[in-house]
Amino acid sequence: MNSRLMSDSTAMAVTPRLSATGQAVAVTWRSRFRGGGVYLYLLPSLAFLALFTYYPMGFSAYLSLFRWNVLNPERIFVGLENYLSLWREPLFWLVLRNNLFYALGTIPTTMALALFLAVLVNQNLGRVRSVYRVALFYPTMIPMVAAAMLWVWIFNPGIGLFNYYTSFLGVPRVEWLYDRYWALPAIIIMSIWKNFGYFMLIYLAALQGVPADLYEAASIEGAGAWRRFWGITFPLLTPASLFVFVVAIISSFQVFDQVFVMTQGGPADQTNVLTFYIYQNAFRFWDIGMGATLTTIFICLLLVLILVVFRYVGRVEGNGEEAHRARGERGEAVGGDGLGGVERLAVRGLRPPERRLADQPRGDQGELRFQGSGGGAGVLGGPDAQGEGGAAPFHLGLDPA
Repeated sequence: MNSRLMSDSTAMAVTPRLSATGQAVAVTWRSRFRGGGVYLYLLPSLAFLALFTYYPMGFSAYLSLFRWNVLNPERIFVGLENYLSLWREPLFWLVLRNNLFYALGTIPTTMALALFLAVLVNQNLGRVRSVYRVALFYPTMIPMVAAAMLWVWIFNPGIGLFNYYTSFLGVPRVEWLYDRYWALPAIIIMSIWKNFGYFMLIYLAALQGVPADLYEAASIEGAGAWRRFWGITFPLLTPASLFVFVVAIISSFQVFDQVFVMTQGGPADQTNVLTFYIYQNAFRFWDIGMGATLTTIFICLLLVLILVVFRYVGRVEGNGEEAHRARGERGEAVGGDGLGGVERLAVRGLRPPERRLADQPRGDQGELRFQGSGGGAGVLGGPDAQGEGGAAPFHLGLDPA
């Protein structure tokens, strides 16, 4: 009797499955637990996110359906009335316009400046290269409040450095932080100075992964520095650029510290942005319901923007994979040619490499001599310049800049 029970329990605990060779392999409940036990390590992070991220988001959406402020301590259900009230509020649209203007002013400028400086300090500058990197990254390490106070002094209309230096150019004195037309551009300038170092570091790390043989092959073909940048560097930095773009979008809509320190949303709400508007309603006017409504709108707006960017990222990656497969089907992929990753030259604006005949004309020492498509000449190797397995050399298809 006992032996039968033991055999039945063993049969329940052991489940046969087929291996890759077609043989039956026993899978016990212990092995199943060990295979799925790795997900247990995610529980602390998921619990933290649930308690301090997802629950506050859900509770904020719940509070947005109520009228709840200091004058009405009891929560009164009003449905979508808070959202309709914001729709009719001119200040809400002014705040959104300010936030959009701030994003359009900071994102492209910061990304372009960070990329330019990353390419610059990635050059062989000798010992001073590390000094340049630290100096350019240093503004990122300064706390935002301290940096904002520094720029309040720089933009001071009487003793500030900005007006002092622009006076040599004949520019009249500008009341930067007190002028309704110049206050937001002043905050944009400060934010660009504060954030470009972080994005520069990301671009610099991505530049370290670009193979040097691509630049060498392009130089042999006669491509100039400008052509090498747009044909090699810029396309290979696409993943880093997309990451920087997502981070910049989130950062542009989370701007608060510099507005709080430098202008307090003024003058005449011309620097009031969404996060500061949430702070005003929730903690100055003590309108918790309206603050929760603005928070919910803010979260939904960020989610929509990020989903749009991620969808674009997926489309770009899908197009890249399709192009790679198409090149492979046409026999254009480089293999055993001794040139490393030359096939990646055909990423933007550069024609795919064209395989030449195995009996390519050679020089006296067996070196490969070829003429570039735009007139540039090149020589590859010597007696052993032929690729592995007798692979023919490649014509790179680069036009000299």
